Amino acid sequence: MLRKKKYAAIFLATAIVLLLFLLALLPHLINLERYKGLVAAQLGRALGREVTIGELRLTILSGLGVEARGLRIANSKAFGPKPFLEADAVKVHLRPWPLLRGRLEFSRALVTNPRFLIQRNRQGLWSYDDLAKAYPLSAPSPSKKAAREKGAPLFTPLPSELALFGGEVIFIDLGQLPASPLRFQDVQVHLSQGSPPSSIRFQSTATMAKAQVELTGRATPLGEGPVLKRLDLEARLRVQDLDVAPFLPYLALPHGIQVGGKASIDLKANGKGEAIMIEADADLKGLAMRLGLFEKEIGEGGELKVKGWLRPSSLDLEKTSLTLKNSKLEGSLKVDGFEVPQVKFRLHAKSLSLDRLLLPTPPQAQAMATPHPRAMALTSPPGKGVEKREMRFQMEGDLQVDRLQWKDLELSPFSTHILYRGQVLRLDGVSFALFGGQGRGRAELDFRSPSPRTTLAFRLEGAQMGPLLKATMAPKWGLSGALDLEAKLRMAGLDAAQVKGTARGDGTFRLRGGRFSGFKPLEQMAELLAALPRPASGLRLNEFQELSGHFSLDKGYLHTRDLTLKREDLELRAKGSYGLMDEGLDFDVTLQVPRAVLEARVTGTTSKPLIIPKAGWIQKRIEMKIDRTLKGEGRRLKDLLQDLFR
Repeated sequence: MLRKKKYAAIFLATAIVLLLFLLALLPHLINLERYKGLVAAQLGRALGREVTIGELRLTILSGLGVEARGLRIANSKAFGPKPFLEADAVKVHLRPWPLLRGRLEFSRALVTNPRFLIQRNRQGLWSYDDLAKAYPLSAPSPSKKAAREKGAPLFTPLPSELALFGGEVIFIDLGQLPASPLRFQDVQVHLSQGSPPSSIRFQSTATMAKAQVELTGRATPLGEGPVLKRLDLEARLRVQDLDVAPFLPYLALPHGIQVGGKASIDLKANGKGEAIMIEADADLKGLAMRLGLFEKEIGEGGELKVKGWLRPSSLDLEKTSLTLKNSKLEGSLKVDGFEVPQVKFRLHAKSLSLDRLLLPTPPQAQAMATPHPRAMALTSPPGKGVEKREMRFQMEGDLQVDRLQWKDLELSPFSTHILYRGQVLRLDGVSFALFGGQGRGRAELDFRSPSPRTTLAFRLEGAQMGPLLKATMAPKWGLSGALDLEAKLRMAGLDAAQVKGTARGDGTFRLRGGRFSGFKPLEQMAELLAALPRPASGLRLNEFQELSGHFSLDKGYLHTRDLTLKREDLELRAKGSYGLMDEGLDFDVTLQVPRAVLEARVTGTTSKPLIIPKAGWIQKRIEMKIDRTLKGEGRRLKDLLQDLFR
């Protein structure tokens, strides 16, 4: 009995070994090369592309299936001769029961080392657009009768599970000259049927410039039509420390915006049909950015959070939060159209410090294209022979800041309507409170030239002159009072010296209930009055009821023809110019006091003035002394003086 069992075991083991040997040998005995052309033709008809296969063989031990080596799918004719897909090997597992009925149905497909080339031409068409039309995401199943009449296909192209290993995906925008490729390497993709069967679950990872990219989720086709209208989507994209430089040619940033460095993104998408809800959180700490006087260095805080809806032709972010260098803006943002975006926003900030956001020492305009030594490779203008496609877009919205601070200026609150179009930024309906006063106006900044041009028109009422003067000019002398100011100004450049040197415009001002302190020109004029008889000799010129006049700005000089200082017991009128760069003075002054009129020319600077009384005033002063001394007997001497001063 034992001997029989022993022989049976030996026979069974031998049979198994022979069976395994036959199964291993079978793929080499069965030649599938004669079917290679037929399979390639069927697959080509399904995709609408030419398909070639280098080698085709049967697999059994790893599962009943077919392995194709050297697979190549041609590109669309409009995109050149380079193939759309090349793969070292594609292994598909067959379902056994459909095979008995003469059909090939794939249960699983494994693709080794695939290389995808995805291109976009100048018209905005992608090299895969014809594939989407040839094989839509969802199509109605033909009836059995129709299948019998037309003949069922040899195989069903899509398996229930698909895996890609060691892949590479290259994106090229042919609209950029030269073309700038985006390379995703070490691509791993796993696709599988979910529930319901039409649902596809996906999980993929890749690296790009040493950054890790991960995409997971589920997609269910809902019907025919554009992609966003026929998907039930649930997805999550995570990117860690991604270098933004390769993406900048595709973003086509407007002139004057420079970006470099790395960013991390966590994006979630969930929705059906035309409306997909998105929620994203971007860590901008690793980015360097520059726009005009604004600069953010790598390592400085930055975060963008958004939540809203993505539709076929619009992006509606109901919640938007942007934090840069400890300054935070919150509100909403909407983008209508993606070819020529129309951006609308409403933003609010409790506190915004321009000292943190703007360059501490503004560079010259021509140096703006030079990267900051502490910043990473910011974008620069395209080189010779490079065609840069600049994004055309319009941005419009409202900004409100409870407390806007720049150096010693504090606008609380500040609000404006912003319009950006064609590299021109307009601020309309500007309203602000400043040092106890109220201001309103408008501004325009034109970035179309290397040196930005600025136009201002504003009115300020009731502002305290003391802190305003200290915050804007910080002179060694002081001036107080309630200021009313209206002006229209034009200037160019970014730094203070260039702005002062190019300022043009005119305006009016009135200062009420004021006082000068440490202002040398008035102190020296008061010393001249001390030589006059009372009450003129005891007058002080530093206090006034009203100081007013018209002014104009031109080439760094402030001009006035009717500067007037008034008080009950005196009136001072001046005509001349003041140098904004050097505080130089050049004025003709007339001071009228009780029983006397002083006429003088004022030159020098505010710290070292030179006051020269005019000849007429000197003559009157001498005649007054003669009358006092000679008591009416100096007639001949006075006549002599008149001849002398003629």
